[in-house]
Amino acid sequence: MPIDSRLRPRMIATVHACRAVVAARLHAQPGRDRALLRRLRIHAMAGELIDEPGVIARAAREAGMEPMMVFRTAANDPAVEVTLREDAAAARAPSAAALALDHKGTGAPWATVQVKAATRAEQAIAHGLAISKTVAPVEQRVPGRWSEGDIMRVTLHIVSHGDNGWLAIDDPVPSGATILGKGLGGESIAAQLADRDKRTPWMARPTYVERGNDSYRAYYARIGAGEWDLSYTVRLNNAGTFRFPATRVEAMYAPEIFGEAPNVPLDVTQ
Repeated sequence: MPIDSRLRPRMIATVHACRAVVAARLHAQPGRDRALLRRLRIHAMAGELIDEPGVIARAAREAGMEPMMVFRTAANDPAVEVTLREDAAAARAPSAAALALDHKGTGAPWATVQVKAATRAEQAIAHGLAISKTVAPVEQRVPGRWSEGDIMRVTLHIVSHGDNGWLAIDDPVPSGATILGKGLGGESIAAQLADRDKRTPWMARPTYVERGNDSYRAYYARIGAGEWDLSYTVRLNNAGTFRFPATRVEAMYAPEIFGEAPNVPLDVTQ
């Protein structure tokens, strides 16, 4: 809904509009109060002063009600004032529930609610899918220590507990690192060094792969129940201590089916 950002001439006292909505709830046809509330919201977003009688009257007329009926009942019916005070008290003391759903129509309702938040993964999570990660040196200048120019082989082990369509795998890489295998300047040769004696079975080969600057992403059109390994090769180009978000596998069209594995920091020397 567009919002008029112009400065209003004064503050709005919303109690008058709220009283009109309560009057419509008690005396108009069912649903007219919600229609009036929506029209008042639209007028408020348009920069109008919804405590003025003219604006309330226009909103009532747009909601299919006679404005004088709204004003008359709001002024003369004591139940309107009692209900208004009850509504105000309820608004200042909400229930413990964080979610309220409203259903329109006569059919049997159902709802799916999903909440996402960026939190640090402290341990592996498996909800229908699981993933783990191992790293091995392909070329390492100093044994047991990562340095600029070293090449590492990353192997992801994925477990699927059922049939899934369109899986996405996202594994972060160190800042400035290069995921090999693009065919540039001998990269394709280096990327295949660790695979000379072991080839990926065709059923475990991704449908599509993205070798990005920040992560390695692989996509599978369909996977049955089972487990498999997925590997790729990275050249470390920058020194520093790198920290990563979790490695994740997810069913793209059923995001409640996913697995995560936390990553440990990586130290790279010059």
